[in-house]
Amino acid sequence: MTSVGGAVFAPGDARDDGAMADRPDDSRAGRRVAAVLLAYVLAGILAGVLWAWLADPVQFTVVGGDDGPTGLQAGEEAASARFGVVVTYAAVAVVASALTASVVCLRTGPRAGAATVVWLAVAGTVGAAVSALTGIALGPGDPEAAATSAAVGDTVADRLAVDAWGVLLVWPVAALAVAMVVWTFLLPRDEPVDPAASAEAQGPGRAPQGSGAPTETDPPLPR
Repeated sequence: MTSVGGAVFAPGDARDDGAMADRPDDSRAGRRVAAVLLAYVLAGILAGVLWAWLADPVQFTVVGGDDGPTGLQAGEEAASARFGVVVTYAAVAVVASALTASVVCLRTGPRAGAATVVWLAVAGTVGAAVSALTGIALGPGDPEAAATSAAVGDTVADRLAVDAWGVLLVWPVAALAVAMVVWTFLLPRDEPVDPAASAEAQGPGRAPQGSGAPTETDPPLPR
């Protein structure tokens, strides 16, 4: 044990204090990660609802004979309609991911580290999957099942789908791009600390913190 100024310290006290000091930072980081993931899950749900509402899926025509419907036939515009569904998904994804990333970056501030960047990419991927699944679930059902109850000549809508899976990368890419812009141009940067100015602000007789020089207020070292 060590006695300084009448106080007794055990050798393990410093380690215990350091461990206790690290716990709030770990808890804060965990809450930040959970908030980022939750934000992108909610954004994915809203984006999926918007995608299902805005997308114009392929329209099939029910064909058949006297015995009833025998199949589905798509017109020449089917390819462009499928492409339009994917483009709509990408446009909604850019807006949703950019807005969510802006809110996250403004909340975390300019001191966000590399871990926040990694979790933004992960959360963007989660948001992409959630939005795609939500839009598919809310969009038209199986056209073949719908054709069984339709008459010949009727039109049935195809299911929504993201045929080009690379479009899902729009979410994390937009999140990281917006994060870089916000952190670089919109948030204030920490000013570097001048040791000389810090020493003058503390007044005479006090050395800058961390310099190791003795000061007038330092307690005498134990013998």
